[in-house]
Amino acid sequence: MLKPIAKLLIATLITLSFLASNAFAFHKENSLVKIKSTEWDGHKDSKKDYELENSKLYCGYSTKGFLKKRKGDAKIDPNTGKQEIDPATGDLKFEETESPKIAIKGYHSTDSINADGKLTLLPLLSSKNKLELKVDWFDITLLEILKIYCLQLNDRDRPDKFKSSYLEDFYTQVALENGFVKITGSKNKGNYKKKLIEGQQGEEILKKGIVISNPKAVWYVPDFLIDQYKENIKSIKNDKNKKIKNDAINKSNSTWISENKQNYINEFKGKLNEYEKVITDLDTKRNSLINKLAVYEKQIKEAKKKIKTTFVEVNIASDDIKISKLSILAAEETFLSGVEFKEYDKRLAKIKDIKFEKYRTYKKLLEIIKKAEKSKQTSDFVGKTGFEFPLPKSLGGNWKIFSDKNGFINDFNNLGKLTSESKITDDDMNTLDKDIEYQINQLEMQIFTPLEELMTEYKKLQKDKSWITYAIYFIIFLVVVGFIIYHFYSRKKLRDAERKAEERIGNLKRDFDGQLRNTSNEIKSVSRAARSQQSTQNLEQETVQEIPKTPEEIIASKYDALVTDYNEALEDFTKVAAFKQKWHGLALSRKERQDGTKTILISSSSAFEKSGIWCVTFNDNYFAFPGSTVKSNMATYMNMDFMKANMNFKGIFNISTGSSYSTEPAVLRKGGAGFVVERIGKISFPN
Repeated sequence: MLKPIAKLLIATLITLSFLASNAFAFHKENSLVKIKSTEWDGHKDSKKDYELENSKLYCGYSTKGFLKKRKGDAKIDPNTGKQEIDPATGDLKFEETESPKIAIKGYHSTDSINADGKLTLLPLLSSKNKLELKVDWFDITLLEILKIYCLQLNDRDRPDKFKSSYLEDFYTQVALENGFVKITGSKNKGNYKKKLIEGQQGEEILKKGIVISNPKAVWYVPDFLIDQYKENIKSIKNDKNKKIKNDAINKSNSTWISENKQNYINEFKGKLNEYEKVITDLDTKRNSLINKLAVYEKQIKEAKKKIKTTFVEVNIASDDIKISKLSILAAEETFLSGVEFKEYDKRLAKIKDIKFEKYRTYKKLLEIIKKAEKSKQTSDFVGKTGFEFPLPKSLGGNWKIFSDKNGFINDFNNLGKLTSESKITDDDMNTLDKDIEYQINQLEMQIFTPLEELMTEYKKLQKDKSWITYAIYFIIFLVVVGFIIYHFYSRKKLRDAERKAEERIGNLKRDFDGQLRNTSNEIKSVSRAARSQQSTQNLEQETVQEIPKTPEEIIASKYDALVTDYNEALEDFTKVAAFKQKWHGLALSRKERQDGTKTILISSSSAFEKSGIWCVTFNDNYFAFPGSTVKSNMATYMNMDFMKANMNFKGIFNISTGSSYSTEPAVLRKGGAGFVVERIGKISFPN
């Protein structure tokens, strides 16, 4: 239990919270609205993306884009050339324009603050650090407090919503280590939905604070406390500066310089290292943009060339071929016009012209360090107050001869963060990177993939056409050969008949005995021929005809060949390329934003050999197999209870364990610009 004095303070605070409006129940209710300009173009189809982006940036409870009407250019009378005047009011007329804005409700600051192991709830002892949350401490839940502080991890992206994000697991851990327990079977699990004072610490948690053991934990100041927090920081800085000045006054110049100068210079240079890291990151991001735009330009040229060569080769006039060509031509007009590339190149040129080393904050810090290293005066560091010459009020009051001097320390403390100055450039680069990446993905989905499918269809038709041609040629060949054989045997039979007739006439001239002998021989010959014919018939009857395979047996045999080729590709990387070519392989990845119950797969930017999902074509059907990288990197996918596997293959493959690594393909269907998972596959990792 708290001490009597602490109880009194808490009771007072609670009483004040009850007197306040119910709007202070939690951040959702106590939220402010921030109106800011945005790069949103005002179109409805892109509105949701910008709302989501700002919601993640500010951890807003709700974000809404709208068009704000404002006064534009002067409205000019075409007849007089002068600005029009409203006859009713006499006011000058102006054109009315609409400016896109984003309204963010329940927002937080964008600057993170390290939790340093604890969230202090009642900083009553120091008015300098006091943040009045104005909540009902006996009714508010742990979850609501954590949301007010916007507690997150600095190595994870800020989610757009709490549900289904990593925050659920993180808050569960925080709840468990602070004694908010929910018993589930034989295990205990954290319960962040409990009221704040229902934990093991009870009311003591208000005094001790919420323990946050994760060193990566950070929090953000909520909207209704931002001004108060800034005042606290300003007050702390002022107190610190006063202490520094008082310390300098009490010491000689040489003593203070020897004890403090180098320490402050080291502190200044530490901040310089932070600034230079920011500049290095900006340079790296800019160079990455330059390379990505070059890749985009190369792909545009490659796409144009491939369309020409493919259309020349594909010369079959079928309906499916015509439809595919028309679709590709439409995509060419949309994505290969060069308009987007010129726009991106222009935007990148502006970014290239920016000299990061010319940022005011960075230059100011360099100036402070340069002067500090040369200075030997305490006043240069701590500042000094200007001299005032006293005069009577009738003469205007005191006359200040020398103005106040801030000093290096005060100038340093007022510098702020370089990221605040570079944020616009950083945002511009992030936006440009997303735009270029989108166009590259569109080229893959709308140009390259359809061209591959067109070539596949063409080869299939060519193969069918070739077989028909070969069949016709074979039939003609059989007819010709049959005619030749028939003609040959007909001539031979005619010659044999003529020869036999001549021999018969000759035989008539012989004696009767000779005729009898010839007759006897003929009878014997016929008998032998009859026996030979009978033997041949018996042999033919004994021959067992081969039973042809059913269509189901043929498909099963082909599927077995597919699985065999897939397993060989997993074991031997050199066979991956042959597997891709034989089964028309395509690299896929999971679409980031999923709407609906079905999982959508799109073309991956990774090569087929490095892709986690292989799509193959089988009898006009599509199957998705895990790529060879999944098996070769099983440890990564199995780490932390299969976190990476569940994240990458959610809605595609069910994850399980078994005696060995095994897979079952997922069944896909073509849908829009990608593929829809019709039946989920399976990946079994070894125990």
